[in-house]
Amino acid sequence: MQKLQKAKYFIAGMIVMSIIFTLVVSTYASSVYPPGTIDSPTNTPTKFRRDVRILYDDYKVYIDGELFQATDRNGVIMPFVLDGWIYAPFEHIAKALGQQVRWESSTNSLHITTTGQRTPTGGGTSSSRSYSFTVNNRSAYSIYSIHMGPASVEPGEDVDILPQILRPGESIVISGTVPSSTMPASWTETDEWTLFVTDTEDDTSARFDVFNPWTVRTVDIHWSNDPYGYRCTFTN
Repeated sequence: MQKLQKAKYFIAGMIVMSIIFTLVVSTYASSVYPPGTIDSPTNTPTKFRRDVRILYDDYKVYIDGELFQATDRNGVIMPFVLDGWIYAPFEHIAKALGQQVRWESSTNSLHITTTGQRTPTGGGTSSSRSYSFTVNNRSAYSIYSIHMGPASVEPGEDVDILPQILRPGESIVISGTVPSSTMPASWTETDEWTLFVTDTEDDTSARFDVFNPWTVRTVDIHWSNDPYGYRCTFTN
């Protein structure tokens, strides 16, 4: 009977100790990880739930000066502030910047691939524009450079698009995409560009000839004595 009573005291003591140990461990865990944390084998939190307060106050996000507004089936997704940081839908922003986005559900990972071409922040088609036209050297001299750029830019800010010397009677196809490493995205907003020619003897165009790079198909370069210099004719 005495042995049985000792066993009962021992079991009761073990239960009390277990309760105390559980309370201590639970208190420590709650002080380290947020409530609802699921620990990994390395005791690192991999998933947890956190109750937070977020602030909406008509926050706006602009990309290249254009208002960015992401939408889903419920309408516009409004940015908000949490702990001093502005939060906006990352996937939508990445796509607006022209990046390819892929979700991998097996690893809960969002993969971003850079492409260098951005899309309008309001959605729709790509804001990049392509040009392609044939240049014919109809003069008796070798062309060293062909500079083009929007009519609004200052001389010297335009870009040389001729990859090699264009000799008399030769033709070359000029093509590219804006924006590029030398042409900013803002250049896509205008259809009025100028073209300026220089030959290997430093003779130049008589003027900045105006054309539309998005529609032109052929550019013929001629030497003109009146006025003195190169002149270009364009065919769409």
